[in-house]
Amino acid sequence: MPNDLETLEECPVCRHQVFLPWRQCQDHLVSQATFQLVACQSCGFIFTNPRPTESHIAAYYQSEQYQSHSQQKGGFFQKTYQWVRQKMQRRKLALVQTLAPQTGRLLDVGCGLGTFLRTCQQAGWAVEGIEPNPQAATIAHKETGAIIYSSIFDPAIAPSYEVISLWHVLEHVHRLEETMLTIKRLLHPKGVLLIAMPNVASQYEIELFQSYWAPFDVPRHLYHFSPVTFSKFLLNFQFKIESVEPLLWDSYYACLMSEKYSTSKFHWFKAAWRGYHSNQWAKRHQNNHSSLIYCIRNT
Repeated sequence: MPNDLETLEECPVCRHQVFLPWRQCQDHLVSQATFQLVACQSCGFIFTNPRPTESHIAAYYQSEQYQSHSQQKGGFFQKTYQWVRQKMQRRKLALVQTLAPQTGRLLDVGCGLGTFLRTCQQAGWAVEGIEPNPQAATIAHKETGAIIYSSIFDPAIAPSYEVISLWHVLEHVHRLEETMLTIKRLLHPKGVLLIAMPNVASQYEIELFQSYWAPFDVPRHLYHFSPVTFSKFLLNFQFKIESVEPLLWDSYYACLMSEKYSTSKFHWFKAAWRGYHSNQWAKRHQNNHSSLIYCIRNT
């Protein structure tokens, strides 16, 4: 396992240069190594620091358990995951159609196997995707016939898109500011940006599982946003959050994987009970669900 790390000297949100140790977390998926999470002393933003370099991070994705690139269908867990994923695709499409009633061009960044692209394509959208994993990109192209770029920085990508989506992608991106500036350039002046991410303000789950909370997912997750710190971050790019929607199913998945990491077993019923109570807690605490979709309007 490569051990080349880099240290950020500035906070990605406010550029402050003093960080406080916040929590140490283990990579339960691949390396079993421990990584440090720090909090910016100025704005409170939490991020993984130090972290693997961009040229070495790929090794930390080499696992059959990494779901976004998995086509496994056997077993109760995989069947349940695929069933939930299908329901979520319909929910995401409904959100797109609400925010952008007229179909147009849609770019899905980190499109994986192309499931969301195919769902939108069937609803009349002209779709394109970005996927750095060559095997997943090949499958996405085969499924949709769409152009799948390997990087958002590909000069062949032409503006402008009515919708750009990043489903659990932004927290993985090394060149964060450059990525957001590129998205700003590619998005239609009145376009919609959809970003889904874990929510580090989901205190019910974090207090329950501590460093075993699965959405920390170090070192693949480089950033750990809350609604407050993400709103501050977006101000740097003149983006405005129009609404925030919960991803209710993510709480069940987060609790299930957190149970597995902390006990080495899948406690299905306990995880389901805790996922339910996590969503109930969030309703009473500013909708701080385990994962959130930020619906953002270009301004």
